[in-house]
Amino acid sequence: MLGMPQEMRLEKRELVRRLSQVLIWAQYPVKELRVDCEARKVSTAGLLGKTCEEEQRQFLLDRLIISLCVDAWERQGIPVPRLTSIEAAVLVVEELSRLEAASLEEVKKAYSLLGLSAEGLDKQVILSRLKSYLVWQELRPAELKKECSKHEVSPGGQQEDIIQRLLRKSWGLPGWEDEEPGNSGAKQQFEPPPRRQRSHQAPSTKKPFASPKVAACFKALGIQPSASHEEVRQAYRRLALRHHPDKNPPGMQEEAAKKFREVTDAYSTVLDHFKKHIR
Repeated sequence: MLGMPQEMRLEKRELVRRLSQVLIWAQYPVKELRVDCEARKVSTAGLLGKTCEEEQRQFLLDRLIISLCVDAWERQGIPVPRLTSIEAAVLVVEELSRLEAASLEEVKKAYSLLGLSAEGLDKQVILSRLKSYLVWQELRPAELKKECSKHEVSPGGQQEDIIQRLLRKSWGLPGWEDEEPGNSGAKQQFEPPPRRQRSHQAPSTKKPFASPKVAACFKALGIQPSASHEEVRQAYRRLALRHHPDKNPPGMQEEAAKKFREVTDAYSTVLDHFKKHIR
């Protein structure tokens, strides 16, 4: 999807709408992209740090693409305005999509990381609870306190302690009373899964080994095997926009479609490489 966040159950009509809008924005200069950002009330904080016009275009295009998704995310119960950032919303959406595509056993394993038993629960119930957990993790502090007030639990202590009390109380699970701050005898079995890395954090310097096939896919995208996930995403987006059949004249559409499939296949292979080797 030209680098857009991956989402399950996305209707074809909505997908076409988003792709069409992205292709239009891809033709805009920086000035027009800024106008659209203002019209859609999209924050451009961080633009001043981009030194060249192409970096500015890519930054604004990224922000506009995410804005296309926000309404749909809120309809799915993801309260984007209450989260710490748009990037946080992307993390929630992509993790939920990954879980929805996973097997029941994999979903149960993710649930067990919360120190809870999934026995007797079907996949949809587990997914609903994991969605609540993922959203609570990314709420702004003031919004997390509102959740505490709503569920009548103490807002004291570390964030993960607060979330543990919330999930136990809201799901009617035993033991939430024993997790109140100051109760040193409480049994601590809550081990939250590690959060995925945010864009503003320094990436790991350790790069996974790339097989010859994967290395060839990096080359097809015009980047080195040491490239970051973000660099891969941006490289794919540039090539996908360049070779999309709709952006080429009739006499070149067949060749463009072939190249478009090649870069899409390469991107898919590189993404699988990241999923297998980077946690």
